[in-house]
Amino acid sequence: MAYQLLLRGQLIGETDLDYAGPGATQRLAFFHPTDRGRRELPRITGLMRAAFALKVAMERQGLDPDDMPADAVVDLLDRTMEGRRVVEVVKALDALELRDERGARLTFTAIAVSDLDELRDLCRDLRTRSVVPDTADVPESHRFLISATLTPDVAARLPAPRHVRLPEA
Repeated sequence: MAYQLLLRGQLIGETDLDYAGPGATQRLAFFHPTDRGRRELPRITGLMRAAFALKVAMERQGLDPDDMPADAVVDLLDRTMEGRRVVEVVKALDALELRDERGARLTFTAIAVSDLDELRDLCRDLRTRSVVPDTADVPESHRFLISATLTPDVAARLPAPRHVRLPEA
């Protein structure tokens, strides 16, 4: 079943949300952007990269978000380039809507769209042992991923997800 992803009411792509995620109501799938969606991808991808950049900037300043009052964190989000990028991506993600084939809205508590190129670069920067393939070796239809944590009532209405066993790292 194809679900539509809209940004501020405009169709930007489709997904089938057919894979189970680690959480009971989380769904994962490939995301197939429209031409408009391709233009919007830089605005809706990159949350992990932006958060990592903010963490690095905070460490350079000797700051620990766990030891900072909330207003100091908000100030950091407002006054740093890295913080503003986090806010920009979060605002774009907040403007996303999922719709079923009848146009009914699927409510979710969290959503993310990822580009394999970005994930590969982030894994390299984090020096993890995770392996993300070079997109030159990946069909275009599998380059973008979506993760949505649906509300329990919505998750219960969808067809049962497929389960994938990932290889051990």
